[in-house]
Amino acid sequence: MAIENHINSKSIQISYREALKQGLQEVLRNDDRVFLMGEDVGHYGGAFAVSKGLLQEFGEDRIMDVPLSESGFVGAGIGAAITGMKPIVEVMTINFSLLALDQIVNNAATLLHMSGIRMRRRCRWECRCWRAAGRADFIASWLKAAKR
Repeated sequence: MAIENHINSKSIQISYREALKQGLQEVLRNDDRVFLMGEDVGHYGGAFAVSKGLLQEFGEDRIMDVPLSESGFVGAGIGAAITGMKPIVEVMTINFSLLALDQIVNNAATLLHMSGIRMRRRCRWECRCWRAAGRADFIASWLKAAKR
């Protein structure tokens, strides 16, 4: 699949992967507080090659490979957002987000309310969704409900 990108009145076709990579590059270039963390996002270039080459361009301080501990690195992303950083937390596939659901639903989604509206920080979650025997469908609806 490809999407159209209208730049300077010229229409070009690029893949979703390339569009995501260009978006990541843009936010990383424009704000030093933005960083990407996730499993295999650095040296390997991401499970779907979206972050390929970003480690070389932005360095290990901004493109971070993390251990296989979704709850741990999602919690680290929440903490970084609280301090004013702008983390992009990539969970390899959406079904692995269940391992971090406590952090997402009970911590990140309640900070604004629990802090008396003093915590107005954002953390961007990235999950690749693949469809295999209905595995990912129900998880997406849970996360949409937690966002409200």
